[in-house]
This record gives sequence, structure tokens and C-alpha cells, in this order.
Amino acid sequence: MIYRLLYKLLHESEAIRNRVGIRIFEENAPERRPTDPKEEYIVLHLISENPDYHLDGEVGTGDAVVQVDCHGSHTSKARSLYQLVRNRLSGYRGSVADVLTDDGDLVSRDVCELTILRPGMIVGTPQDASDKWSYNCSTDISVFYEQSVPTLT
Repeated sequence: MIYRLLYKLLHESEAIRNRVGIRIFEENAPERRPTDPKEEYIVLHLISENPDYHLDGEVGTGDAVVQVDCHGSHTSKARSLYQLVRNRLSGYRGSVADVLTDDGDLVSRDVCELTILRPGMIVGTPQDASDKWSYNCSTDISVFYEQSVPTLT
């Protein structure tokens, strides 16, 4: 569900939506890279996700670390897309409405805090003897959020 929550947050930003449309992917982008040099996209990678516990058991919050990769046809495009993502996510606190759960229900979830952990720039070498370089501005973010607690009966 963390992917759906972040997708919704990113897609609600008009500036990000104008740049990537619906090209926000989980774990990897489609094998065929965008051929239009103007196309950019975002890939979300879940690094870790942990429910929070107290002495009585699991509580209704969790935390996750997600890597966000902003891809562009040039370093300037990757960096400017990263800045839009950073501006949208860094320090965000609030609710995200209509997030689809694994059970197919639409729920609202509170995001207690989003924090940027590590920004960085990666330049990918051409593949398949191509002269097309890939540019990726990557960051890790920490997400502290509300989650459902399973009932064991």
C-alpha cells in the first residue's frame, strides 16, 4: 500500500503530473524505455517497511524507506524532476484520501511525516551499444504512516 500512497501524493501534484503523466512505476520501469527524449518517469523502490510495536503488540503506524528515482533524458531534466518530487514529499504531513487497499477498499490514510534521507545523481551508461545515456536523480525517503492492524482471531 505504500506505493499507492506515494503514487497518489505524487500524481496529485499538477507540476509532476504535467511532466510524467501516469509514468510512476513500482520497482522497475517497462523494459522498453521511452523513445521520446522529452519523456520522463519516476520509479519507486521499497527498501524496507516495518510495522511499529508496543508492549501490547502491533500498533496502527508503520515506517518505510522508499527510493525514488527520477529519470530524464539529460541531467538537468532528471534534477528538475527530482526537485519537483522533493518539494512535494519533503516534510509532508496530512491525509491521503482514496488510497486503494489490498482488499480493494478505498480508505484515507494519515501520513505522519515524510523525510528526505539521501539525495544523489546517477548517470547510466548506454545499453546495447547505443549512444543514449540514461540520467537518474535518486533519493531515499522515510515515510511514517498510519496502517491497519490485522486482527488475529
